[in-house]
Amino acid sequence: MNQMMTKRLLSLVAAGRVFAASLAGCGSNAPESPKANAVKMEAIQTLKLAGKDVPLYELTGTELPHFVNSLLAVTADAVYAPTQEKGEDDAHLWKFPMKGDKLSAGQEIGLMKRYWLTTNGQNVYFCQGNHVQGIYDGSAVHQAALSSNRERSLQAVYGSDTVYFDREGASATAGITRGTLTKDGFSNPKLLLATFGYMDQRKAAKDEVAPKLIAADTDGFYMQWTARNGSNNGTGWTKPVYAFDPDGKELRSFEVNTGLAEVMKIVPKF
Repeated sequence: MNQMMTKRLLSLVAAGRVFAASLAGCGSNAPESPKANAVKMEAIQTLKLAGKDVPLYELTGTELPHFVNSLLAVTADAVYAPTQEKGEDDAHLWKFPMKGDKLSAGQEIGLMKRYWLTTNGQNVYFCQGNHVQGIYDGSAVHQAALSSNRERSLQAVYGSDTVYFDREGASATAGITRGTLTKDGFSNPKLLLATFGYMDQRKAAKDEVAPKLIAADTDGFYMQWTARNGSNNGTGWTKPVYAFDPDGKELRSFEVNTGLAEVMKIVPKF
């Protein structure tokens, strides 16, 4: 993702938060943010989103770090995003304070792994390594232990204490799980979709592989698969998204990239 696209994406998220509201390792205090008046946000376009006009802003007047992938988390007063200047072990979480639809210059929060980043609107949860998560409460980070199943793709439900995550590993507890957020991580894990069962059956029945938990809300959670459609070389592959209720019952599906030229599709390699 280039710098211009990141600037626009950060600002779009800030504006989109207003719409969403109408329908979630350092161990020390974060440094003070630079003065907000050094940053300017100018509306460059208006997008129609579910019947609402959402302004698209460009952030200028500050030098942004090098962002990696599209992980973002948004609270009532800030946008959070990972950055990376060197190798895989050099990723950091950054915070961009927000007031109304205005973003301020960013400040570094702490080291992170680029596996997942989520928020329930109160705390920000991010991966700091295998079996370790960072919990940022707006002023400081503290760490909590994860299980040996290596929780990935955590998705907290905004405004609640519910969290969904994908437990990796070769055990009977691997798969999409629902839990309750606590100050020490989460509790009451309940397996909803088992890796050794549901995922394997879907691959055999629909030729869909590489499932990924991508979002969650009060209605349930959302997963994206790679549908190979009988091809082994990427030709004709699509990325369907499925909605599930809080107990793991499939509700509906979304075909998000059908009818596109092959060069426009993002196709993973196996």
